[in-house]
Amino acid sequence: MKRRHIEEQYAARREGAEAYRDQEMARLFDRCTRKQEGGSDRWTQDRIAERMGRRQSWVSKRLVFGRFLAFIPTGISAEGLTERRFREHWKQTKKAGGEDARFRAVLDRLQNGIPTGEAALHDKHGIPHGYEWPREVHRFNGSRSDLDSSSK
Repeated sequence: MKRRHIEEQYAARREGAEAYRDQEMARLFDRCTRKQEGGSDRWTQDRIAERMGRRQSWVSKRLVFGRFLAFIPTGISAEGLTERRFREHWKQTKKAGGEDARFRAVLDRLQNGIPTGEAALHDKHGIPHGYEWPREVHRFNGSRSDLDSSSK
């Protein structure tokens, strides 16, 4: 019992530490790519990537995350949000509409939860509007027990 508690506490603290690191690095990269006071040149994504020993695409993802963190209104907490979790939500938003629209969609998903079941399948490529879903989709609520009972 004690070991399990320790492992759970470690996992929670590790996740919080990863979120802190991801957010602070994203904010730092965002500041570095903006025009600096005093006239110093801003850093390019390639320069940051070289300095960090990473690829430019890795930096690009963190810059989007940094802009999202700056977009979040005062009073809304991003505590515990990692770049990876943000990216999972980001991928689910519609590309049309620009970055601000996608940021609003991500923020909505974070505040109000992620759609599940039939609602999650709307707006998927290849699934026409008005598609009549099989009865199983309507009764499935996404829990593991549903999966176990449906296979019997």
